[in-house]
Amino acid sequence: MNCRRRRLCRDGRNDQYFVRFQVGGVRKYFPLGASRKKAEVELTRLERLHTSGKLDIQSALEDAPPERLTVGQAGAEIMLKEVIDVHLAWVEDHRAPSTCDLRRRYLRAFLKYAGDCPVSEIDKLVLSGFHGWAKKHCSKSLNGGNVFLRNVKSMLLWAEDMHICPCPVRKFPYMPMVPPLTKRFTDVELTRLLECLRLNAPDFHDMIVFGLMTGLRPPELRQLERQHYMKDEDGNEYLEFQRHKTSKAMRDAIKRTVPLVPEAVEIIDRQIGQHAWRCNVFLNESGKPYTAGVFRQRLKRWCRRAGIKPRPPYALRHTFGSLEAEAGVNQAVLAQIMGHTQLSTTARYINHNAEHHRKAIGAITARINRLAGKASDADIQTEDRRSFGDPVSPQNGD
Repeated sequence: MNCRRRRLCRDGRNDQYFVRFQVGGVRKYFPLGASRKKAEVELTRLERLHTSGKLDIQSALEDAPPERLTVGQAGAEIMLKEVIDVHLAWVEDHRAPSTCDLRRRYLRAFLKYAGDCPVSEIDKLVLSGFHGWAKKHCSKSLNGGNVFLRNVKSMLLWAEDMHICPCPVRKFPYMPMVPPLTKRFTDVELTRLLECLRLNAPDFHDMIVFGLMTGLRPPELRQLERQHYMKDEDGNEYLEFQRHKTSKAMRDAIKRTVPLVPEAVEIIDRQIGQHAWRCNVFLNESGKPYTAGVFRQRLKRWCRRAGIKPRPPYALRHTFGSLEAEAGVNQAVLAQIMGHTQLSTTARYINHNAEHHRKAIGAITARINRLAGKASDADIQTEDRRSFGDPVSPQNGD
């Protein structure tokens, strides 16, 4: 006979099943894992223990599935190391291995700084001191210490959300953020690089030009396949990515499309024609898809051969964004093309774009000269026509 009376709940953020019981007058949270079948079996066992009055923290954890969380004894003070171990075990089961490795590094640094103290003793002063310590000893960037404190904050909020322990602080220390600088090629650098590649490595030349014309992220450029190449009803070519970097951060993932100019279409057709047996568009010298390391090293090697400063692959994307900003492309449109979820990310290509700033300042020069009495009659008439949106025709002899 099934004695289950409680409804099985599911957390939409991580697809984990859970249930809550009253244990010793306190409402407790019991995670049941990602498998519904195993969760139902575990829920039936917990119901029987609860009905017989034998349900407590220890009995709930006995014979628990491997993905179950473990916490300290009821009523005991939870130590920092214990919460870190439980959190890392959860991250290892539910996040990518690279994410787990980074989170482990940051939390171990916090444990080294604060020691294995009770979680309740962690306050804003401790976190602020850790931020300064990590910035001085563990990082050399302008935003040093921020990522360390951010990972500690994520762990503490997670522990509260999982009802392991209350978050010891209500307001975390302020983390000043310095916008990262864009890495882009200048026109002179691009001229030298593309000329060197055109003469010595035409296949890699096509890959670099394609990256400059589309603004794809390096992984998207390396892993570009024929299935991404689309054509609409009107015959317009474009690239479509169902899964991309920012889609993971969206509640409802939206596919990303990148329009292609005729020159980019020619590159795709030429590359596919050279290796029709492979699904990848761009291949390295060995006839295999590029890895991150090979792509990075080859680009830097050709930069040195061209006599310019070595740049990382993301410089191609930054150059695309900077050139589009200089051309006056609407910031919202540029954000959609580049796959940005926040306009603040796109604004980097304008904030650090000296040429774009010079054009913005120069746009009002004629009007200032008119107000200062320095403009000629022709300049005044031209400025007046621009003010009313009338087209300006070139003067004779220009």
